[in-house]
Amino acid sequence: MRKKSAAYAKCVTYRVVSNIDMQNILKMEIAIPYEDIEQKKDLKRKIKRIKNDFIGNVDQRKMEEWVKQRDFAAVKSELLKIINKNANKPIKDIYFKTFNYY
Repeated sequence: MRKKSAAYAKCVTYRVVSNIDMQNILKMEIAIPYEDIEQKKDLKRKIKRIKNDFIGNVDQRKMEEWVKQRDFAAVKSELLKIINKNANKPIKDIYFKTFNYY
């Protein structure tokens, strides 16, 4: 039996909880793969800034639209831009461990 976390063993993960509109909430957990220990340390040091940039700097209307339409590619693209703006070494891809909208 495989461990649940084995697929994300070389990933930095973080959770985002945000209001999408007056009555809906978005909860998602993102996994960011890293290539080496230095990249892992850099991401962990900067994860709070990445999270704050994502919550504070993404256009609220665009985000509402993307979430309601389940446009994961748009959310992923925006997250990658924010991560790569903050990270020392570029990240090629990210994964959604969870994406709940209610």
